[in-house]
Amino acid sequence: SLICKFGDDLQVTTTGAIQSTCVGLAVMYGHMDCLRMVAAAGGNIHKATKCGVTPVYIACQKGHVEMLRFLIQAGASIHQERENGASPCLVACDGGHADCLALLLATGAVDVDAKTDEGVTPAHLAALKGHLNILHILKTAGANLFSLDARGLAPLQAAKAGKHRLCVRFLQVAERNP
Repeated sequence: SLICKFGDDLQVTTTGAIQSTCVGLAVMYGHMDCLRMVAAAGGNIHKATKCGVTPVYIACQKGHVEMLRFLIQAGASIHQERENGASPCLVACDGGHADCLALLLATGAVDVDAKTDEGVTPAHLAALKGHLNILHILKTAGANLFSLDARGLAPLQAAKAGKHRLCVRFLQVAERNP
């Protein structure tokens, strides 16, 4: 009844000072039943925190693919970025969540080359974290694997910095055979 009474304007602050909506917290902690209940009670699946974090962003960050599927089917936007320009696609790549990335790509409306304010792309983060499977998916989706960030660094340099030899080799081959 608390949810119904306050609707989507209810903001919750956890002991760790995380501010979110009820929908956001259900997604953050992976409680699908709670997500369904809160959404059915009128919880706003679109509402972002003050820094722009949406339930879709959280699902991609945590790798909760079934929650992401639910949110997309319920009409949640996959395009809303955080205040620094980070997108749900970017955070899925950062976390190595291939299933979330594939679901986002299946919508046909994801920019695989979207950059943060620092010019970082999904390929930069996948390379830095050593997510070779994500680099394969991005390449297949037509991502630019050679884009430079604001410091002039390409994903190849990110892979080298992270000491991810397989990613380095993949990007070197991709560079020679685009």
